[in-house]
Amino acid sequence: MSNYYGAILSYYSGASSNTHSFSLKNNSVFNNTYGLRSYVGTWWIGYSYGNSSFSNNMIKQNFYGIWISNGSASDNSGSHTYHNPVVEYNYFYKNNIQVKSDLSTRSNTTANQQNVTMRYNKFQEAISVNYQIDRTLGTYGSFSPTISDNIFIDATKYGIKNNVAAWSASTANNNYWGSSAAEWDIGPQPAQVLNMTIVSSYSSTSQPLLSDIFSSSLTEGEEIIVHGANFAAGDLNIVGNGQDGSATVNSSIDLNSASIGASSDGNGSYADGYALRVSGISGTVVTVSDSADSAFVPGDFVLLINLQGISGDYGDVGNYEVLTVSTVSGTSITLATAPVNTYDGSADSFTNQYVVIQRIPQYENITVSSGGVITASSWDRLATAPSGFAGMPTGIVAFAVNGTLTIDAGGKVDASGLGFQGVLSTSTGESIISSVIFGPNANTANIGGGGQNTYVGPTCWNNGNFGGGGGGGHGAAGQTPAVPTNDGATLNGLGGDAYGVADLSRLFFGSAGGNCYAPYCGAPYSVPGSGGGIVLALARNLINNGSIENLGTNATNLNDCCGGTKSGGAGGGAGGAIKIVSAQVTAGSLLATGGSGGLGPTRLIWACGPGEESTRGGSGAVGIIAIISSSVSGVSANPAPYIGN
Repeated sequence: MSNYYGAILSYYSGASSNTHSFSLKNNSVFNNTYGLRSYVGTWWIGYSYGNSSFSNNMIKQNFYGIWISNGSASDNSGSHTYHNPVVEYNYFYKNNIQVKSDLSTRSNTTANQQNVTMRYNKFQEAISVNYQIDRTLGTYGSFSPTISDNIFIDATKYGIKNNVAAWSASTANNNYWGSSAAEWDIGPQPAQVLNMTIVSSYSSTSQPLLSDIFSSSLTEGEEIIVHGANFAAGDLNIVGNGQDGSATVNSSIDLNSASIGASSDGNGSYADGYALRVSGISGTVVTVSDSADSAFVPGDFVLLINLQGISGDYGDVGNYEVLTVSTVSGTSITLATAPVNTYDGSADSFTNQYVVIQRIPQYENITVSSGGVITASSWDRLATAPSGFAGMPTGIVAFAVNGTLTIDAGGKVDASGLGFQGVLSTSTGESIISSVIFGPNANTANIGGGGQNTYVGPTCWNNGNFGGGGGGGHGAAGQTPAVPTNDGATLNGLGGDAYGVADLSRLFFGSAGGNCYAPYCGAPYSVPGSGGGIVLALARNLINNGSIENLGTNATNLNDCCGGTKSGGAGGGAGGAIKIVSAQVTAGSLLATGGSGGLGPTRLIWACGPGEESTRGGSGAVGIIAIISSSVSGVSANPAPYIGN
């Protein structure tokens, strides 16, 4: 620490031949001029063969992370150096030059060779260059590096810089470029490369790569921390660094308005899941509706998501990604990387879209004990402004756990009824478009929102046989109620349409049920159910002995109608989205079912003889559950989950 050399392996021969095979592994090396140095040199007619290896090291904030070099005599005596180092399973972080290789060939009788094998390393946030190739002196010698199976993240300067292209043309094969599955899937994307051929066959579904193993003492029974990419899927890399600490949840905690860690985490007493509306995105800069100072801090994970559009412009709804905050100033949040998806709709207008940016707390370990609940506030179309330490209500429960998320029996993660809201009105149910259909002829579904029953007018106006509202849709279509038996002039509200994707690569709320129209009542008989919200749980390990729930709610029965006229029941809300990303999942109970429709009551009719029961509203559809993991056991889920890795 703070030395000229962290460690140096030097091999030097005169009039003799020497072979050296040294290794450095399991070290933490930081704040040096040269973190690790490997040098092979000769003088006169010497032969020197160096086969050093560097593995499982954490190499941080040095000027040179590792410097590999050859040197030879300048007197034409025929000195030779052969250097074949292996650099593998290391973690390089914020070194100026993460790795440098160079040859110094001083005469035409010198045979210098350097064949570096660099594989299974993780390179993150280089200050200048991730890998630099140089020739110090002379024009002789050969250089043949193997650069494969590495992870290059945030290579904002040079991914690889080859300063001697004509002399050492090289290829980088099968590396991951970028920090997300989206970046891997669209091909090799080093930020800058000089004089290199980049080839990659990897994608988010490729086999995992190990980048480093870290342990403080390697004692029996000690936990070993393994770092890498793509252990279960691309976004498994986003389990966080534990900066929000560990906690046990014993009561109901609303992440939109409260902090599990109180003032111990990075954003102090501000809500762990603080959220603001997005009004613009330009490159890496996200402009928000209110000041983000202190509520968001550098290093925070954030969820950027489009939750709702308008009629005719809702193609970007469901787009989301998890990103990292770089800086915050007033209403500007600068991200470490620019968003990949679009969020402003076909009209390029954030005014027509309901886009939020929500902080994702990065816990170390979380236990939800019996009676404990992790939840959020109900969606209200971003009508509620931030107040005090609370952000906007979003209906999103999103968090990352670097260690283990444990849900004890009786504990819950719950977003039930937090999505598109069922309200007492004469309209279709709320869905992925903000505009709804009003009036007595609103039985058509509003995309996923259930349709309202339609009253045309029976011969006897108070015979009591009115239809019901349609159930909200999401993972399936909402239910359309049965036709009333004594009133052909009444139409039921249609069930909402199905939408969404099985692997939850897009995230949506569940839709609300349809209302009931009763023209002679002071108010409808039944309030429709609300859709489920969004649960996004990112954890290295998940043990669920309790439940993760995201239900649509039941329609609520209110007042009976005047004069013997009966309203039918309103529709139930649809289940929401539950996405779990974890290396190991013991899943337990996962529920995203829809709510039931409201009742249609029976009472005697004074003007037209005996009445009958008006139609019960349609049930809401199921939501969608996806588990992204390579190890899943103990799942009890409704609906059946998508399982991918």
